[in-house]
Amino acid sequence: MRWKPARRPRRRSKRRSIGNYAFYVNTKLTSPDLSQAASLESIGIYTFLGADITATIVTPFNVPTYNAANSFPSGVTIVKG
Repeated sequence: MRWKPARRPRRRSKRRSIGNYAFYVNTKLTSPDLSQAASLESIGIYTFLGADITATIVTPFNVPTYNAANSFPSGVTIVKG
């Protein structure tokens, strides 16, 4: 029987921002998961613009600030839910 390390419980991210152009080029990202991003305050310009995101992104926390015109593909928004 192989030894497996114990799984750590998922922790909420302490990241306060996602920088400019972070997922801009050739990413296959379709739905970023913000369910653990309690401290996220801002999303930079062009961050997800090159991603394949097409739907509304839901977060249980406050919606981080972002530029609706150029942080995401056209029509994508973030809502608290």
